Amino acid sequence: MPSIHGFRSLTYPDISSHPLHLILTIGHESTQDPCYRFDGQERTKGLLFQYTLSGEGKLSIGPNTFSVPKNHGFFVHIPSDHYYYFDPSSADNWEFIWIKLYATEVSKLYWNHFIDRFGHVAFVPSSAEPILILWSLYNSIANKKIEHQKHDISFRVYEWILSLLRFSEGEVRTDRHLPETVQIGKQFMEQHFHESISLSQIAEVAKVSPNHFCKMFQKHVGASPVEYLRLVRLEKAAHLLKHTRIPVSQIAVETGFDNLSYFGKVFRKLIGMTPSEYREGKSDLAGNQLHIMS
Repeated sequence: MPSIHGFRSLTYPDISSHPLHLILTIGHESTQDPCYRFDGQERTKGLLFQYTLSGEGKLSIGPNTFSVPKNHGFFVHIPSDHYYYFDPSSADNWEFIWIKLYATEVSKLYWNHFIDRFGHVAFVPSSAEPILILWSLYNSIANKKIEHQKHDISFRVYEWILSLLRFSEGEVRTDRHLPETVQIGKQFMEQHFHESISLSQIAEVAKVSPNHFCKMFQKHVGASPVEYLRLVRLEKAAHLLKHTRIPVSQIAVETGFDNLSYFGKVFRKLIGMTPSEYREGKSDLAGNQLHIMS
């Protein structure tokens, strides 16, 4: 049986009269249903981004069919000549998160830009800002942090759109490997996340200047070194919150955060709830689904 956590917005009858970015639906699903298939000509008007967390989906646009594997998402206008589906020949569930926006003139311009820049299917590392903000937005709505307050929702959606714009400036195609410099720095952060390490130390290990390392890392990973280190720490902290009873204050120290207050602020900003709320299960995410490393 498919597992679905989805939320539908209220109807805003005056949507065409203003440039707000509002959500039609947002959700998280896992399916292995051979009947999972949606025709882009038969659905409610909107703009869809659907991102694969594990497994693989398929997207057909006109005569072309694209795979949508892990760490890839697709952009489509609805209605249009497309359909997306689960391939029953796949051995694994297709797990994904999606967001569907109202199709205003402003939002359609952004969607056209993303399709021009990425193609219909884009590679986006799970550690990249757009995916983390999307998870945070989903959690905020799932836990009724912003509910149906259209201006608050529009602000958060616009933040997500801007993160996609920033990411598009350094977007990396899937057929390109990480340079050795980036790999070394990335591995160093993943191994020493619990220590107080600086950008200068990371760049020194990678044998380049801090400025050069920052530019290279942003281009190939989609996040700055400082952001990525914070995300690695956040993932480790989330695992400890779900799988141990270690006090939150101790988890903050063991995962490299300066203090409990800062840890709580970062966690709430990116995940949409406090560390204690996450531990108590006030989320539709299972503990092993907060996976933010590429």
